[in-house]
Amino acid sequence: AWCLLPATATPGDHSIGGTISGLQGPGLVLQNNGGDDLTINDNGSFAFASDLATGESYAVTIFSQPDDSQEVCEISNGSGTVGTVDVDDVLVSCYTLPPVIFHDRFETGEEQ
Repeated sequence: AWCLLPATATPGDHSIGGTISGLQGPGLVLQNNGGDDLTINDNGSFAFASDLATGESYAVTIFSQPDDSQEVCEISNGSGTVGTVDVDDVLVSCYTLPPVIFHDRFETGEEQ
């Protein structure tokens, strides 16, 4: 005789990661839970070195923006509680700010 048993997930350690897009230059550093620094230089997948156990919280933040002051990165899906599988849906989107154009009007004080 045989029977079906419901599958139950076992607690374990899972990686925290995701995808970087739009990054143009070096200098981006991410952190998880205020530590576990991860330097990012390229677009694509990333994962922190330290895994977390099922039930633990994670909070991915930007420790430092890219070196180019015109480049800015933002995080989506950066926090939550680790389930029974790896976290791989943290999204880091980077973009370059448009140039700032100043238009100055100088008055000479002379009448024309």
